[in-house]
Amino acid sequence: MNTRHRMRSCFFSITLALFIMVAWIPVPECKAGSPDVETLEQSAVKKIAPAVNPKLQEFQEIFNPPRFVKMGDRVQMAFGYDYANFSFVEGDDGVIVIDTGFYSNPVARALKDYRALVKKPIKAIVYTHVHYDHRGGSPVFVKESGGDIPIYAPAGWREHALYDRSGLRPTIVRRGLSQFGILLPVGDDGTVGAGIGPVTRADGEAGFVPPTVTVKERMELTICGVRMEFIPTPADIESNMMVWLPDDKVLVTGDLLGGTLPYVATARFEKDRSALKFVAGLDKALQFDPSYVVPGHGRALLGEKDVMDVLSVNRDACQFLADQVTRFVNKGYSPDQIIDCLTLPPHMASHPDLQPYYHRLDWLVRGLYLKRAGWVSDGVSLTRLTDKQGAIRLTDLLGGPDKTTEHAQKAYNDGDYRWAAQLANYVLVVDPSHKLAGDVQRESFRGIAYATESANERNYLLTILKEDIPWKKIYAGTGIQVRQRQSSSELLELMRVRFKAEKALTEKMVIGISIEGEPDTHTLEAKQGILVYRQGLSENSDGKLSLSRDMLVKLSVGALSWSDALAMGAIKAEEGQEAVKKFASWIDTI
Repeated sequence: MNTRHRMRSCFFSITLALFIMVAWIPVPECKAGSPDVETLEQSAVKKIAPAVNPKLQEFQEIFNPPRFVKMGDRVQMAFGYDYANFSFVEGDDGVIVIDTGFYSNPVARALKDYRALVKKPIKAIVYTHVHYDHRGGSPVFVKESGGDIPIYAPAGWREHALYDRSGLRPTIVRRGLSQFGILLPVGDDGTVGAGIGPVTRADGEAGFVPPTVTVKERMELTICGVRMEFIPTPADIESNMMVWLPDDKVLVTGDLLGGTLPYVATARFEKDRSALKFVAGLDKALQFDPSYVVPGHGRALLGEKDVMDVLSVNRDACQFLADQVTRFVNKGYSPDQIIDCLTLPPHMASHPDLQPYYHRLDWLVRGLYLKRAGWVSDGVSLTRLTDKQGAIRLTDLLGGPDKTTEHAQKAYNDGDYRWAAQLANYVLVVDPSHKLAGDVQRESFRGIAYATESANERNYLLTILKEDIPWKKIYAGTGIQVRQRQSSSELLELMRVRFKAEKALTEKMVIGISIEGEPDTHTLEAKQGILVYRQGLSENSDGKLSLSRDMLVKLSVGALSWSDALAMGAIKAEEGQEAVKKFASWIDTI
């Protein structure tokens, strides 16, 4: 069997980095459907009954039921089956699949439904980009095709895949699962969807069959009698491309378009996302004058009028945000000051395809500001106290932690949940064990989540409130298959970001490492607060250890600590036992 057919990534593996933040805006939160309240047991805080913002609920219903949307004579867009859209293009003697969905089971259901319409074999796969929600179902299509079919993807896909394997993987996983609401129940007390897609469940596997053809520049070709053009076009990641079918006047945009307020910045953070590149991509899309558009997410665009309207207003919204945030940055405004004064033009703010069901406008401003000006905005940003230093002083001014909590509780009872959560946070920074402040903040988060129009804000906050999530086990479980595909050198290099610098600020130590059954040897050197990896054994080691490849993989995902592995004999101290023991204590689990 071709090795690429065996490549699978764990179904929780997500390349999306999610910056979990709450925009504290001191205005009362409107309540979703005036939810009832009940008294919390042994608490003076009233608990809000589960609810969903009616606008968000209505919007999420567009994804139900899953269905095909026909575009011209040959293209069927699979809509609502999975988090992202994917398409089937019927050619003369076969089918081309453009994007492959997220999880194997919903993708398999879509393929089964398509087979009721078209029986021709799958002859090619095209990835607009390699986010997991656009590539995860690829093994389903490759298996049905019998294998050895061409798979096209834009240049840069390898580099993006490397990010998923980096030392930031625990953060990527946590933010990804939080954004999608995958760990939440479905319904009024949990997730109702993801804003740009339906409710996402880990239904089967999210795999990946690597591309066989990398598209570095605009490419024209004919597959199964269908003329196609691949146009590299940065969007939410640099390595995105559009697919143009000139005879059908169908344009597939990838994640250049999503059916909501444009995601020119994201709360999970992606370093190469650029509002002006969205503008350039949408300008390019408009030049094709398409009759149909398959967006990466959200509804299909049908007919020239609909297409031109939505592409144009998205293009203009992206430019407006890029230009105005830059303007206010140059005037010396802080992110908060920009949020206080920046409003979308009325025709954008009221447009049904630009609503904040995915990201909030203030999140976009913060993200755009960070890309343009970093963290400095004024003298206060240069001299500000830490959260703890400021909280100590502020709670003292307000009469102490208990009095500050009273103010927070009053704000909560008034429905001003964002301000209540922030006030309670001042107390919790000073005293994390303050029960009433904790109750006020948790219920304020719940109030925001149940009232917000943003599916992402809802999912983030309700995931934060789900206190029984075994994050370390999830990191380990989602990482095993990813780390197994990496070399031992790469896994040892990753230990740099697990080094407890505070434990070894004045220490120097050299440890030689051998992996059982592997010829290569390795060195990790602690140098007064940093950990340096080198290939080969140092001549002046303080200690030497050996371990199996399987154990190294387990250590790399934090399944257990180096100290525990040493104590149980899974790491063997070959020389310098005390040095090895001390060194092991300096490596964190996550």
